[in-house]
Amino acid sequence: MNEEKFLKLRIQLSSRIGSRRFAHTLGVEEEIVRLGEKYLPDDLQRLRIAALFHDITKEWSPAAQIAYCQKNGLPLSEAELSSPRVLHARTGAAVAAREFPAFVDDTILHAISLHTTGGAGMTIFDELLYLSDYIEPTRTYPECLALREYFWGGYEGAADKELHLHRTVRRALWDTVEELRGKNIVVFPATLDALSYFDRIVQDREKN
Repeated sequence: MNEEKFLKLRIQLSSRIGSRRFAHTLGVEEEIVRLGEKYLPDDLQRLRIAALFHDITKEWSPAAQIAYCQKNGLPLSEAELSSPRVLHARTGAAVAAREFPAFVDDTILHAISLHTTGGAGMTIFDELLYLSDYIEPTRTYPECLALREYFWGGYEGAADKELHLHRTVRRALWDTVEELRGKNIVVFPATLDALSYFDRIVQDREKN
């Protein structure tokens, strides 16, 4: 996929979300390229595509999210019905698959589906989209700034670069859990599963 096709795709997607959300999307694309050059240099095109599609339905209302899932046969758990703000990851993956099949594959769709909540068994590809969404350049809130500094400030000195990525994603998940609990918002089960998963991964790697 050449740069002209990426430009046309950006133009298409820019008409589906607001300017502020689109600026965030471009920030995620920029950040995922930086991360991808370190971890998946042969997969930069697919990473960029995942970034461009990840928030395609973010601005839909909760009712629209639920209605789309019901109309298209996407089963909803009680947790999802109670936390419809996370549904844009599922509806976004579904819209990308249905309306833009020439651009996406299962790897891209899986990463989009997990970019908000995370989940157990996340791949490096999934982690890069999750982290890019968290630390992209337009994000300025304190937790983002601290995590960005943690990752990039520690990357060069990290003896195990993959472990450094896992630790960073674990910290992002933990920050999310702490923020939600501080607001008395129930933490989505997949996020807790992801946190437990990365606890195990980090502990196992640190032992070896």
